[in-house]
Amino acid sequence: MPHRSEHEKFSPHLPDTRLGAQFADAIQSVGAIAETVVTGPTVTDIPPPAPTPRYVRRLRRSSWAFGTGSLLFIAGAIMSMIHTVDAVTTNVTYLVGAIVFTSGAIIQLDLSGRRPPTHTTNFADRMDWWSAAVQLLGTLCFNISTALALGVAVGMVPGSEDGWRPDAAGSLFFLFSSSLAAIATTQRKHL
Repeated sequence: MPHRSEHEKFSPHLPDTRLGAQFADAIQSVGAIAETVVTGPTVTDIPPPAPTPRYVRRLRRSSWAFGTGSLLFIAGAIMSMIHTVDAVTTNVTYLVGAIVFTSGAIIQLDLSGRRPPTHTTNFADRMDWWSAAVQLLGTLCFNISTALALGVAVGMVPGSEDGWRPDAAGSLFFLFSSSLAAIATTQRKHL
């Protein structure tokens, strides 16, 4: 005679509880499947799609553009503080850095995968798109200010104030863009 648990000893009318447990598991599985069919899959049921090689290449280009543009701004700042080169070279470095940084912002906006959001766009996607769009505006402000500084340096009169100064409007756009991106990350599963 097989070994019986304490419960089985007191419930002789249950022939085999292992079969009952398997049946209960099967019913629970069918219930979960039925619920998914009725309510639809949830975000956690659907794994995110794997990024395509093209997406990964573009993401790398954007990252390299942001990094390279930032390094050129650092180089321009060091050149202007140490006065190792003339104002034209320093301002060309700033302008090239601004253009490269803007190319990263253009790719970032395109990688958001969406066009301007509509009233049906979910909140996280709206914030993500607007963050990228506002950052692009900030980079364009920096392009204008670095180009103007280069123009002043090229036509510079000896003894006049030279060199690029950070653009206030562009900086405010960057701060606002960062705030929107932080808000978007509060709902990461919808991005």
